Amino acid sequence: MIELISIDLAGTIVPCDEGPIVVRPGFREFMEAYRPHTIRIMFTDGYPDTVQWYMDRVPELRLFEGIYDSRHCMYIPDDDIVKNLKTPLHDAGIAPELAVHIGDNWMNRDRRSAEHAGVRFIRIPQFRHNAADYYERDRNDGYVIYEDPERPWSFMELVDKID
Repeated sequence: MIELISIDLAGTIVPCDEGPIVVRPGFREFMEAYRPHTIRIMFTDGYPDTVQWYMDRVPELRLFEGIYDSRHCMYIPDDDIVKNLKTPLHDAGIAPELAVHIGDNWMNRDRRSAEHAGVRFIRIPQFRHNAADYYERDRNDGYVIYEDPERPWSFMELVDKID
């Protein structure tokens, strides 16, 4: 049984582009479904002031038991920045095989972060208001799944499916 769920912020919970601040459908229900037996954390590579800005505007983010930001990221030589998921695992005393990280995989960062820590990764479609431009699509080719505006993805698709 999964004991720790880590979730990315921009592009996963809230849109990664400009527009109204909204929460992805099904997020609150997902968080409540895993409340009784799972530690739920948010792990973003955003700066602390950006994270605080979202915390002040999105009450649903208060459902997390822990928040990790850019201060908990690390640079891997010949690679890039990863979210050091080993930190919340250590803080909670949880083995990597009992954790999962969920994200949109912008710049392949979520997958690489999960691999670095030895946790399972679930890639979900990127949450946006507007279609990604050519430059964004080109630099994320193969990393990001872009949401179909005709069929918006919901966190409800993961309820009772993470074990």
